[in-house]
Amino acid sequence: MARPRIVVADDHHTTRERIASLLASDFDVVSTVADGQAAVEAACALSPDLVVLDTSMPRLNGLEAGAFIRDLPDPPRIVFATAYDDASIDSAASALGASAVVRKREMLTGLVRRGIGGQPVASAHRRTQVLASLWLFVGCLPRRGVQHNL
Repeated sequence: MARPRIVVADDHHTTRERIASLLASDFDVVSTVADGQAAVEAACALSPDLVVLDTSMPRLNGLEAGAFIRDLPDPPRIVFATAYDDASIDSAASALGASAVVRKREMLTGLVRRGIGGQPVASAHRRTQVLASLWLFVGCLPRRGVQHNL
């Protein structure tokens, strides 16, 4: 069975790599990009199943990029990742039909530095929680109209 294909967009290199690392063992991370315009381009070119968008990025912020991605033919599901606990972000994401709004601090809490070269590795418990939630979004929920806070 093919693994779900994911694009990760975040303007902070370390955060982008940590999110991709967290997901890479169970998902096919087909692209990591640093801005909203690149996220739209990757979604158009690669037809992922899911796009994880930081809400605050250059060129196009995540919400702006999400609006373009939502309007693609057969659009991917969208999960917004944000550092902010702001109800207006939740409302805007819901209006765009996002599958979820994930607080970065909660997503990355389980990451610890281990291994050769200090590579980020997710704690097994937190990694399982995040992956189970994302599997739910990718595998079971409709692409539009569902919003869930992790």
